[in-house]
Amino acid sequence: MNISQSNRNLLIAGIAVAVAVMAFIADPARMAKPGLYQYVRRAEKYIEEKKFDRAIRYLYRAFDTAPESEALKLELVRGYLEYAAYLFSRGDVAGAIRKTAYAYEVMPESVPVVNNLAYYISVRGVQKSVEGDSPSAGEDIKIALMLAETSEKTRKNIANYFFNRALDAMDRKDRTTLSMCLDASYELDPRPETLFLSGLSFYEQRNLEKALSIWNEALSMRPEDDRVREKIERVEKEISLGHKRSGHTFFDLEIILYLDHKIDWQDLEIHLAEVYSTVGQDLGYYPHEGTGIIMYDEKDFRDIFQKDGMLRGFYDGNIRIAVSGPWQDALKTGILAHEYTHAVLSALTENRCPIWLHEGIAVYQQARYMDISLGELADKVRRGEVLSISGIDGYFSRTDDHTLVSLAYQGAYSAVIFIIDEWGWSGLRRLLAGIREQGHFANALDEKFYISVPTFERMWNDFLRKKFAS
Repeated sequence: MNISQSNRNLLIAGIAVAVAVMAFIADPARMAKPGLYQYVRRAEKYIEEKKFDRAIRYLYRAFDTAPESEALKLELVRGYLEYAAYLFSRGDVAGAIRKTAYAYEVMPESVPVVNNLAYYISVRGVQKSVEGDSPSAGEDIKIALMLAETSEKTRKNIANYFFNRALDAMDRKDRTTLSMCLDASYELDPRPETLFLSGLSFYEQRNLEKALSIWNEALSMRPEDDRVREKIERVEKEISLGHKRSGHTFFDLEIILYLDHKIDWQDLEIHLAEVYSTVGQDLGYYPHEGTGIIMYDEKDFRDIFQKDGMLRGFYDGNIRIAVSGPWQDALKTGILAHEYTHAVLSALTENRCPIWLHEGIAVYQQARYMDISLGELADKVRRGEVLSISGIDGYFSRTDDHTLVSLAYQGAYSAVIFIIDEWGWSGLRRLLAGIREQGHFANALDEKFYISVPTFERMWNDFLRKKFAS
């Protein structure tokens, strides 16, 4: 679809670049004109030196000498794009947009110009949405979509950008930005992957019917996609439990129960208040409003999620718990505290916390309600075996070996005990903040505790040898 001239004019006005381009040009009457290509060579020199304003002036002098030259027009556009890329690399998104818009005035049909301008405006739109300025973000996204429609390459590039930012927003639980990015990505490039993510978002919001509708649409686009088919089967089973459903809101949490027996809501609230307060104080964080706690009869839990017998609950944006026998067992055994901790850690670290630390902290909170055996770990330490973070992390994937999985939980729990013993809860909170900022445990460990992973492992093993000394 081509943008009309009136829309182009509106576009330029909308991004505040209706300026006199010639303001950049020195008065040509005051200067000698030594030669067209000498201007270009000087401009190239200034671009290399990052003196972009001077470079642009010389490029305009060359362009004024031969305004019919497509080669000189391309040089001028290239100068603006180089300038814009430099500003963008320094975090000046607005400046990058202005310089690219000048290039757009010179050559509006250029695919690189349109692509870069659409990209920079998209970046600004997402930033505004993250900052909470949805109306202004929407205006930027509208302009970016208009630009992207002019080129197949640009449509694909900008669609991919919005899809990736949707993934980031989903990790942050930023539903406004998530919805905006998914809609923009799908408008430019309707893909089943985008529908799949959209369905996950609605499922996480507990809108089962909407998730089912979207996943059915995704399956119609790609009938061989077993991943989507599995999601559809799961949500259909969950919808079929509607006759058991009861709900309750407590603090910022939404509690949903799919149970055959009645619940003492007052008893549940007392326990939830304790978990909410304890985990929140320990980690210095409370989850986003609307986090769901969903309990199922164990048979239904196993049928829907196909989880093995060891797993009593998990977190996937909502806290999901299997209830066997009296529902209070989920409270007495600390399963609710365990899974609630996962919810807090996921939000706190934007899903960057490694599995072993996730599970170790969750088990620590669970241990407030039941005894946690470290027998297998103690035997391993007493045999002189050395534990490593990578080894413990790897055991979690060995779902075929319950002994190794059990050892993984014990090892992770012991590592958290060590961290709290050595640096306290404030140290653990600093480490988690570092993981959110750095994206990796090793980097956070170095920045917050000034030690390497091998040093951490040596200190941890020394701690365990003393703890389990015969």
